[in-house]
Amino acid sequence: MEDLRSFRERFGDDEEALRRELEELESSVAPDLSRRHGIVGRLAEICLERKQFDEADHFAARLVELAVEEYGPIHIRVAGSLSSLATIRRKWGNWEEAKVPFYRAIEVARQVPATRTLEQGQEFLRNARDLFARGYVEEAVLDLELACPILLRHLGPDHRDYLRALQFLATAYSEIPDLDSARPIQKELLEHWRRNGGEQNGMLETALQNMARLESRAGALVEALEYFLEWRDLCLQAYGYYDLLTANAYAELGGCLRYMKRWEEAKEILEMALEIYKELDASRHPGSIEPRLDLAWVEGNTGGLQAAQSLYHEALDIQIETTGEIHPEVHRILKILASFHGMRGRHDIADQLDEDVRRIKKALEDRPANA
Repeated sequence: MEDLRSFRERFGDDEEALRRELEELESSVAPDLSRRHGIVGRLAEICLERKQFDEADHFAARLVELAVEEYGPIHIRVAGSLSSLATIRRKWGNWEEAKVPFYRAIEVARQVPATRTLEQGQEFLRNARDLFARGYVEEAVLDLELACPILLRHLGPDHRDYLRALQFLATAYSEIPDLDSARPIQKELLEHWRRNGGEQNGMLETALQNMARLESRAGALVEALEYFLEWRDLCLQAYGYYDLLTANAYAELGGCLRYMKRWEEAKEILEMALEIYKELDASRHPGSIEPRLDLAWVEGNTGGLQAAQSLYHEALDIQIETTGEIHPEVHRILKILASFHGMRGRHDIADQLDEDVRRIKKALEDRPANA
């Protein structure tokens, strides 16, 4: 049976050749289902790469039908096809439409018996890492949902590899974003490391950081604040005051306070974070960008408009140094700056910044879909 990789190697990006091959198979009295599956999958990939989303959606939906026809409704291939359809719809910007195939894929995956070998579970985990790195988050979640029960069965609930896979699953869910699925997994991990000495190997620190971020993103700021405070205290205990990890903890704590509109406390904590970066000769460290933006917001809301302007421009300069100009974070900061100058009546500056925003947005849209 040919796999998708063989179709990539044989046909490359030749969409017309693939379509001709598919027509021949469709007209056959007894078509090779596996071959047809591979061709349709490659066509879906090509259309997605070319941002032909309607066509990509069509082929991905056809892929689901073929998988059910060939393997039955409960099979890994069916789950994989459903997650591919979800990815295409999310990349199209339609997460609401993506939810149906995505959660159906998870439902199918959870019904697949976890009777595979440890090596197969580890292979699912490796595939998940590769998919996640290439931006195929839904497919990564699916492989992780398959990997975790297998690793649990073979290794047990306290094994490092199983716990790392579970952490990866929480992270992947948060990237979709599906916070309702990510939060209970992260809470389970946090409680595990609290019971099992996670402070000795940094795992409790990671779990607290992730839990705080998830609660913050979910709008549960009171709960998030408690986790941020615990994370900050753990960093002080483990690394001392003048350390980049401690600076990061102060920065995110200050950001939480900023969202809670506790301006004076936020200002004090954010200034402490930037002081640590400065003392470590890391004033231009990428980690200092977000606390600068948060402190600028605080200054802007408490009358320090000149200080806010300086902080916004510093953050923009460091972001460009770090990632180059054509980057989503540069686009985000420019939009913030344009709004800031527009609200101050500096419409000439705001107009120029808006032009930069449009230019970078177009450059980002013109990049390949899988870039």
